[in-house]
Amino acid sequence: MSSYKKYISILVVVVVFLVPSFAVHASDTMLPSGGFIEKNIWYSKNPLVEGDTTLIYTVIFNPSESDLSAKVEFYDGDILLGSRTVTVASGALKSVSISWKITVGDHAIHAKILNPKITLTSGKTSAVSLSQTDSVEDKFTIAKKIIPKVEPQSTQTESSGSDIPAIAGKVLGASFMAPIEDFRTTTATQFSDNAKNEKEIIANESKPKTVDAVKTATSSSENSSLPIALKKPLQYVALFFYIIAAYVFAHPIFFYGIIVLLIFILIRFIWKKAH
Repeated sequence: MSSYKKYISILVVVVVFLVPSFAVHASDTMLPSGGFIEKNIWYSKNPLVEGDTTLIYTVIFNPSESDLSAKVEFYDGDILLGSRTVTVASGALKSVSISWKITVGDHAIHAKILNPKITLTSGKTSAVSLSQTDSVEDKFTIAKKIIPKVEPQSTQTESSGSDIPAIAGKVLGASFMAPIEDFRTTTATQFSDNAKNEKEIIANESKPKTVDAVKTATSSSENSSLPIALKKPLQYVALFFYIIAAYVFAHPIFFYGIIVLLIFILIRFIWKKAH
């Protein structure tokens, strides 16, 4: 009877100490070192500039012997930027990211792991706890992007050329420059009109002609002092001259530049003759 009581006492000790211990280990689903790792926020581009779009990255570690699945949410302070669902293989690391358009101001980027689960051999999932479910905040400030204003080169050139008559008028007097400016603008218009007329003549002569038009052209060429073979090339030469002349007279920088050059050549010629 005493031995029976002895066995009963041993059984009670086993139940009291071992069964609770087994129950604790059976329900203990904490994964030590599971979840985020240190320095776990980084970006696809650096430096970060206002208006650009970058990817915010983090990485999750699964120390278990089963696949780990979870939802990862990205925040800027308390503002939710986006979320992703991720599955990490056993003993592996896996990165997860979202797209973010960079804005001006102070930022505190971080991530959270929600609803982590492992997949059992039976195919069912079981909730687990991870030691690192909140990443460290990455705090920084984005300054306002400054875009310098650059004037087009062509605009600068034209404005500098158009200032020449005004500058010359201050030096030589408005009464002296007025007749020259009238001559320049009037002549530029005449050369431009001559160029248009010459273009129309060449275009009309290039069109297909009827029999009567050919006879008329032949009779007019017979009365003309120029042969047909020379007439068209001379028309193109005249057109080229009108276009160049109209451009020179229309732009003060070229017009007055040529005048200055001619005056310089004339003074040099006179000086050489005198000496």
